[in-house]
Amino acid sequence: MNSFQHHLRLVVLSAVMMTVGALWSLPAHAETDTAQPTLKEFIEKRSKEKGAPDATGLNVPDDPLGRGTPRSSVRGFLSAAKDRNYVQAAEYLDLRNLPPGLNESQGPELARELRIVLDRTLWIDTELLSTNPEGEPSDNLPVVRERVGRIAAEGKTYDLLLPRPLPTVRIRAT
Repeated sequence: MNSFQHHLRLVVLSAVMMTVGALWSLPAHAETDTAQPTLKEFIEKRSKEKGAPDATGLNVPDDPLGRGTPRSSVRGFLSAAKDRNYVQAAEYLDLRNLPPGLNESQGPELARELRIVLDRTLWIDTELLSTNPEGEPSDNLPVVRERVGRIAAEGKTYDLLLPRPLPTVRIRAT
């Protein structure tokens, strides 16, 4: 047996042993008597323990897009953007005071660009956003603003702000 065949045989034998070892470590059946909570159940339990208010008991404004709370507004934008429904996603943006050269008709394109920026730079944990229509009172922001996140680019930090009570998202450089 030459050296190549010997090495080949060792590689094949090692692969077989690793496969058998991996199979050996698997449980004999997938079901167990101790049910583990799902991620959703874990997060809901944690939210209840922290005393997070439930939006159903609050005076949430009626809105066809569900923009009554910071959490539902951001979820709505992210969902519409994920589905590439940028016309609907633009409905979540505050397009009233755009810089010169931009106008409200560019909302869908701006929503698409915001999705790209968010996908590349910011993870938004919507579970941490307020379910209170008035936002988070202890965030040291004016009552009319709710911070969704911060994006750092080119030496500047940009706050992603949700105007309250308006159900739209706005970006401000800091």
